Amino acid sequence: MSGIEHMDLSITTSEETRFMNKHLNLIRTMSNKYKSSFHEVAGLVIIYYKFQIQPDGSEKGMTKRQFINFLHNSLDITDEKLRRHILSAIEVNRHPTPILTMKSWLSVMLIFLNGELKSKVNHCFKVYDVFQNGSISKRNMEYFLEDVFIGENTEDSRDIKLEFVDMLLRKLDVEGNGEISRENYESFALENPLGMELLGPCLPSRYAIRGFLSTFHPFVRNVR
Repeated sequence: MSGIEHMDLSITTSEETRFMNKHLNLIRTMSNKYKSSFHEVAGLVIIYYKFQIQPDGSEKGMTKRQFINFLHNSLDITDEKLRRHILSAIEVNRHPTPILTMKSWLSVMLIFLNGELKSKVNHCFKVYDVFQNGSISKRNMEYFLEDVFIGENTEDSRDIKLEFVDMLLRKLDVEGNGEISRENYESFALENPLGMELLGPCLPSRYAIRGFLSTFHPFVRNVR
């Protein structure tokens, strides 16, 4: 751990060093994989540890409930439905365990903070692909847009939502089978990054990211 200063004054140097050394190989691996600095990944590891030792935490790691609350409180992702599906998207095997692994935590946070456009597009698709079958069905689109459109009454809201869904299908359902394939979604989102979150926010805003980075990063860089 030589070459990096004590990062969190709320825990002892020995406590921090012990935890960091335990996960040193993972820090280096994730730093290389996501082209992030060692300091940035190490900071995320310490944050994970801080959640782990909180009263509502677990000695085994950050809980999924803590992560969902973190998305709301620290990254300003306010839609509870989307927060739950972000969690589902980053769980490799969706094990019925209350713990979010450190690797899953680092993977999604490094996409949020420093991810290339393609990795962000892939993340958003996985959030929208509720059943993990490689496509976004019309039913899924209606589900995510359920509370987005507000008309004069319930029927108006439903009609506006269905019109928007039909518009998306006309544009992105190239095969005409009533769903958006991964290939068609990725092609559209890579050419039109502003349309990447067409069914709701799956990524924190630049403002939220900068605010989060400023809490532990010595030099808050420009956010992509």
